[in-house]
Amino acid sequence: MIKTDVAVSIPEGYVGLLTSRSGVSSKTYLVIETGKIDAGYHGNLGINIKNDEERDGIPFLYDDIDAELEDGLISILDIKGNYVQDGRGIRRVYQINKGDKLAQLVIVPIWTPELKQVEEFESVSERGAKGFGSSGSVKTS
Repeated sequence: MIKTDVAVSIPEGYVGLLTSRSGVSSKTYLVIETGKIDAGYHGNLGINIKNDEERDGIPFLYDDIDAELEDGLISILDIKGNYVQDGRGIRRVYQINKGDKLAQLVIVPIWTPELKQVEEFESVSERGAKGFGSSGSVKTS
């Protein structure tokens, strides 16, 4: 979590979505996980960020960055994907500097419905109670 030293005042009826900038996500392995800022929250905004680089399907865990730097296993890049230090290392870590533009805040209206408990639904959908991934397949002929 990276603190931004930025606070906002989102009006009632709106929500702020702190999300990635296309330049960061297209040029690096950095992933900004979308954060939701509710109306009424006035604290320091934090950016939830992770390095999603993998090799052979296995995520890299950086246990001892100093030792790996010394051994030449790590390359350091900036948030635009440019090498800060020589690019011979097989692993990439990112140097994030104060003022780097990592995320953007999108403020959108939000509708909060009044919920009503029912014994059964008035109509039946094709999807029914099927969960994640059940509606994402594309039928081809």
